[in-house]
Amino acid sequence: SDLQNLFAATDIAVLFLDREHCVRSFTPRTDKLFGIRERDIGRPLKDLAYLVDYTKLEQDTSRVDQSLQMFEREVQSKDGTSIYLLRIKPYRTIDNRLDGYVLSFVDITDLKEKETQIAQQYGELENIYNTTPVGLSLIDRDFRWLRINDSLAEINGFSVAEHIGRTFNELLPDLDDLVSPMYNQVFETGEPVRNLEIKGETAAAPGVQRDWIADFYPVRHDGEIFAIGACVREVTEQAQMVTEVKAQNELQKLLMGELHHRVKNTLTIISSISKFLLKGVDDPAVYQERLEDRLSAIARTHDLLTVSNWTSATVSGILESESKPYQTGRGHIIRMTGPDIQLSADQAMPFGMAIHELFTNAAKYGALSVETGVIFVNTFTDVKDGVSIARIEWRESGGPKIMKAPKNRGFGSLIIERVMKEDLNAEVNIAFEKAGLTASISFEAVQSETLPLTEAPTSSYREIK
Repeated sequence: SDLQNLFAATDIAVLFLDREHCVRSFTPRTDKLFGIRERDIGRPLKDLAYLVDYTKLEQDTSRVDQSLQMFEREVQSKDGTSIYLLRIKPYRTIDNRLDGYVLSFVDITDLKEKETQIAQQYGELENIYNTTPVGLSLIDRDFRWLRINDSLAEINGFSVAEHIGRTFNELLPDLDDLVSPMYNQVFETGEPVRNLEIKGETAAAPGVQRDWIADFYPVRHDGEIFAIGACVREVTEQAQMVTEVKAQNELQKLLMGELHHRVKNTLTIISSISKFLLKGVDDPAVYQERLEDRLSAIARTHDLLTVSNWTSATVSGILESESKPYQTGRGHIIRMTGPDIQLSADQAMPFGMAIHELFTNAAKYGALSVETGVIFVNTFTDVKDGVSIARIEWRESGGPKIMKAPKNRGFGSLIIERVMKEDLNAEVNIAFEKAGLTASISFEAVQSETLPLTEAPTSSYREIK
């Protein structure tokens, strides 16, 4: 009775066979696999209607005979809807003789489906770990790497194999003090830490400061945190770009302030010139012509400064720019010798105005009013009381002889003397010699890392045509 109730209560299909593979006994669940009935006891199993796809009974029982151990294999139902784990054990009598076989069929269909799902999920996880450009890792409570992907291993400067089982302090001691508290916090609170900014060096690029953004999150099993996952993104280039943008913004503010200063100075110069031009002028057309002439000179100096980002201009550059309206193709009209002195933006504007007035006067009354006239410009530098002094001498030759100096100072002389003195704190001397007008302008020279005092001096003439 006990055996009968045991068989009836068993949910596993169990089949007892003798040595010739004839049915000795079975549990009710066996009916689902072989359609077996009580009348089939004693019949060879091969004569029954197999509902499972199993054709290797003799082969498998032969293995059991040889090994006297249990043998396992997976079999499917013929319709492919079920999977069973088949276990074949030797049937032993009370006196321990081998007298057949016990076949048990355990339905593992659900288990296999779960295994398939787990395998797919694991494959997806492996694919993420292997292909993502983001660094991923898993660290246990001893801060030892359980796993790490190639991206993070490359960032750290060690192979994947070198990470496994090693601690953060062993491989990345410079970052341990920053990162370890974050791992402790996640273990203690169970809450993730996101967007942690990390700066430092690794073995992958020693001596190079790098930037990362890291997220740390708890990994649980049965409700307990057993590891911390990390997601690390290198943002070194982005951080450098942010720094550059901030620097550019600061530079832009500085340039805007400088531009405001330059425009204000230029407008002040224009205002002063316009007031000077009103003196002794009754004809609006004449006033307009004279004003446009000076504004053109200011514009030419502006062009020179724009090329250098409003840092400097040279004496030769201003001479060449201001001489263009008078270049008639008759040859070189200016001969320059001495060092080519650099002028700051603040110095270039008044100096350009002064040179313009000298050219205007030379074209009307001096060396440029005749075909044979030439202008000599000599430059000098000196140190006086520890201060570097630049001096420019203007001398006209070959023009009409000056029999006597004019009684009244002209507009050009006023511009040269007043503008140069007020804006450059310059010492200006203008003389009307018989051979032609001469002018000497001395002022403090620019000396800085960005504006060298002079270019290489030369004793030969540089001719400007």
